[in-house]
Amino acid sequence: MEDKNGNLWFATKGRGLVRAEPDGNSPLGFSFTRFEHDPENPRSISGNNVYSVYQDSRGRIWAGLMGGGLNLVVEADGATEFLHKHNGLEQYPAYGLYMHVRTMTEDDSGRMWVGTTDGLMSFGLDFENPAQIRFETYWQANQESNLANNDVYTLYKDSDSRVWAGIFGVGLNLLAGCDSLSRMPVFSRCGGADGLGNGVVKSVAEDMDGNLWFATEAGLSCLCKQTRQLRNFDKYDGFLNTDLEENCVAVMPNGDIWMGSRQGILSFTPDRMENFHAEYNTYIVDFYVFDKKTCSFGQHPSLAKSVVYADTLTLAHDQSTFAIEFAALNFRNQNRVSYKYILEGFETEMHSNGANRTASYTGVPPGEYTFRVETLDDSNPGLQSCRTLHIVVLPPWWLTWQVAVGCAAAVVVLAFFALRKAKTCTKNDCAERLSVSDFVSESVENQFIGTENAKRTPAGKDAEFLDKIRRIIEENMHNSEFNIDAIASNIGLSRSSFFKKLKSLAGLAPVDLVKDIRLNKSAELIKTTGLSISEIASAVGFKDSGYFSKCFRKKFGRTPREYSAEVRGK
Repeated sequence: MEDKNGNLWFATKGRGLVRAEPDGNSPLGFSFTRFEHDPENPRSISGNNVYSVYQDSRGRIWAGLMGGGLNLVVEADGATEFLHKHNGLEQYPAYGLYMHVRTMTEDDSGRMWVGTTDGLMSFGLDFENPAQIRFETYWQANQESNLANNDVYTLYKDSDSRVWAGIFGVGLNLLAGCDSLSRMPVFSRCGGADGLGNGVVKSVAEDMDGNLWFATEAGLSCLCKQTRQLRNFDKYDGFLNTDLEENCVAVMPNGDIWMGSRQGILSFTPDRMENFHAEYNTYIVDFYVFDKKTCSFGQHPSLAKSVVYADTLTLAHDQSTFAIEFAALNFRNQNRVSYKYILEGFETEMHSNGANRTASYTGVPPGEYTFRVETLDDSNPGLQSCRTLHIVVLPPWWLTWQVAVGCAAAVVVLAFFALRKAKTCTKNDCAERLSVSDFVSESVENQFIGTENAKRTPAGKDAEFLDKIRRIIEENMHNSEFNIDAIASNIGLSRSSFFKKLKSLAGLAPVDLVKDIRLNKSAELIKTTGLSISEIASAVGFKDSGYFSKCFRKKFGRTPREYSAEVRGK
């Protein structure tokens, strides 16, 4: 790194920090000073594995050490000293956390962001004394943080002053904002589902056209910030077999980008990177109902011809669980193809399916829908291929309009006779008289439900399904680790099938339903027991009583203590 005074700073892995000061008397034009950890000197650098050096907008120089944490370089009485957790940064995180620093950057508001193997850390730069620095930390296990992982590989601020974080294993996260009340950052993820070639982003650079280039474990990726389109470059584009290093990247004055690798320096010119343009079509190639093809249902197939040539498909009400298989006839770049799909009328957001060519749905209610699949080829970012299929799910016979009209007529007739009977009743036999509403309700119920041995309606199955979920949640309420996967496993469904079915029946996501049941149980415990708030929080599966209080207040409009005072005051 070159600081504002023209000094060069070299971070080394194992040999500390090196400063090169301009010196006209030296043959190299610089005089070099090495700073290494000295156990006898508490003001020396806290370790020798230096991963990053950064100068903030106020001229302060910071060093990030793997194992030594964050160091602030200060000049005192003509000597260079280092302030860190052990001798000046008094509010640095405790318990040995955030000591492995990989990268750092400053946002447009004057806040420093530090990437570590334990998560993200930040602090404001408007301090006079380093002991006043208040460090804020964000990590995956924190229920209010939406970081996808704890190991932050790289941080980069682009020309639009937006901060990008490369998180190990999940790709890139854009720092979209910061909640002023909770002090929690808000991230927008860009990972494999969005077309990023690899989940490990090691370095980021911005070219002269404003495009972002990422060095990953698999090669290079380029993001157009305006269109959010991703393009991956790997061995199929002639990418060299190199192992790119962390945070080793520079943009040259002529626009070339240099990236450090274990084999040397990789250099390329962004505007000379070529795309292969190939037109291709996407087809829906198969349709399955309960794992059987639609054309194989004996003498009454749902579709008599191949679904490849169909525009519309009509299903019976008991065929509402189905799977759709699709494929893009792209023979040049099949390894670059990914898919997105949506069942319009049933869903509101598209699914990013990666290279998977199947979409599955469970319990789709009667209605008309349009299935749309889009194929994305990251070597042709501007080219998309799409296919649609109109799907009609018929209602059961008892929900058709003809039956509804018949029911309405029957109700009118029954109501007429019930009213006439009610008028003929005397005051003496009023107690024995059947009310009009009971008469109508009982008659209609008998008409459609029948005897006790009659087959249950779908509504009854749905109620039984929801009741089973409620019992499972209540039985495992004390277990804070009990999650959606465990519920889905208990009822024998996949995670996605369980989510869709519960959403369609209850209008709630599984995590919201679990939270709602736990909060209702906590209110009952406050009324009926003398347990403390923290004991109640633990009993209903909340590890953090503070987070429990926040959720309780959001649902009931008051804190648990306020609620307890109201109940016990009565």
